[in-house]
Amino acid sequence: MKQAERRGRTRREIQEAFMALVSERGFDRVTVKDICLRADINRNTFYLHYTDKDTLASAIVDRLIATQAGGVIEEATHMSRSAPEKTEQIVKNVLSMLEEERQFYQVFFTDEGLSRHLRPLRQLAYRMMVASASAPISPVAVDFVIGGMEGVLTSYLDGKIGTADEVAPKLARLLTSSFTELAP
Repeated sequence: MKQAERRGRTRREIQEAFMALVSERGFDRVTVKDICLRADINRNTFYLHYTDKDTLASAIVDRLIATQAGGVIEEATHMSRSAPEKTEQIVKNVLSMLEEERQFYQVFFTDEGLSRHLRPLRQLAYRMMVASASAPISPVAVDFVIGGMEGVLTSYLDGKIGTADEVAPKLARLLTSSFTELAP
């Protein structure tokens, strides 16, 4: 096996062990030692890849942004100028992305220790909303909508508000109206 493949496999194993442990215990109760035991690696191997568990969490978010969110982000930059049907499809795409890695997103959205690592996603969402707005939009309104979206997505991941087909039309209507109603 090539070194690059081995490094990639080791990183995936570390990330999977980390996410499983955080899911079971919560971010604050997981140690590097725990991660190493679960991933069946030694501490030196962990530190070859990550400085600490915060760096590991940030790397996971960076991977998410670079891989999964790319296409959805591109679509979403045009959301405010889209027809409501297009906005609904974009919302369905976001929900599908969340479904593909439900455990991952549940952990990141709900664990208080990890939620601070979502800052890059929040900043990205902020930039997307501002860039896609057809008219100036209030920073307060953008923060409000992003906070609301985060709450809705958390409830969706927890199975509290229905299926993607039930949630997407409602969320699309809310988003569409937010772009027109929340101007400065």
